[in-house]
Amino acid sequence: YYSLCEVSVENTVIKQKRLPDQIDNLPERLAINARYYLKNNHSTETLVPDNLSNELMRESRIHFLQLDSLEICAQLTLRDFAIFKSIQPTEYIDHIFKLKSTYGIPHLEKFLRLPNQEMYWTIT
Repeated sequence: YYSLCEVSVENTVIKQKRLPDQIDNLPERLAINARYYLKNNHSTETLVPDNLSNELMRESRIHFLQLDSLEICAQLTLRDFAIFKSIQPTEYIDHIFKLKSTYGIPHLEKFLRLPNQEMYWTIT
């Protein structure tokens, strides 16, 4: 049998963890300094030898200008839309008429903070 494992490198320390069998959204979960590997459950060997830790660390250092601008736009749009579609219709009404409800407007407030967060992220 095989299992899916995530291997990451932090400060030249290699971390290896087994992922649950029923995991989804693998591309979204993967950190820049990590890789996925299939591991034979009967094997005790490490998935990444020590000499490859430097390569993983080097690959994780990405400059903002190296990123694909269309991919950044697509990912920001997907993230923003996920937050937008979580807003309940009553949140709009409560906000417009300044009503105090027990539920509040948590999703709308999160969506309203997005432009400032994205602008700050771009500036820094």
